[in-house]
Amino acid sequence: MRTCTKCREAKDADHFYKTVYGSPSSWCKQCHNKSARANYAKKHARPAMVTVSPDAPRACTRCSEMKTCADFGRVRNSPDGLRRMCKACRVAVEQLRYARNAEARKQYGREWGARNRDALRAGKAARKTAVKQATPSWLTAIQRAQVAEFYDIALARTTQTGVAHEVDHIYPIKGTHSRGLHVPWNLQVLTAVANNTKRRRLPSGVTNKAEH
Repeated sequence: MRTCTKCREAKDADHFYKTVYGSPSSWCKQCHNKSARANYAKKHARPAMVTVSPDAPRACTRCSEMKTCADFGRVRNSPDGLRRMCKACRVAVEQLRYARNAEARKQYGREWGARNRDALRAGKAARKTAVKQATPSWLTAIQRAQVAEFYDIALARTTQTGVAHEVDHIYPIKGTHSRGLHVPWNLQVLTAVANNTKRRRLPSGVTNKAEH
């Protein structure tokens, strides 16, 4: 029998975990598990979300400008569900971070590509297939030319500014809850950083699951 120093109950030895030294721990298994659950709940507890109007004023902690709440991205661990930095400042910060580490990123990409040629080819093939499947057969020649023009614009902006630009689908063609099409009215040119940050998110305020 052994007495738990937490609950002060006398229990058999099999009710205690072994320490790294092989001796029984001072707390019983029940007290250990109860403490672990409490610590987990405390660590992962989220503050109650406050409903904020999109038109409510809010100051950005970086540029100090007064903007509306619609100009701020959402985040789970904030009491009001909004980031402290506005979207424009977050893009600017990410662009600076990307520029500072551009060469290191390129080198890592080259090394990763050399080690994972098959995976790289598979990813490019999957992306090409997804774009092809999302391109409707009823697109006219003019509309297909408009699609190509977006890629020309992205290349031109990259060349002129030195900042990588990409063509993004406003409604993702492989979204979780919606499936966009590869059509001119579903395309936009974003910086590579903004595109990577956006990922597969739908436009702000859109929750339907219809095709676009």
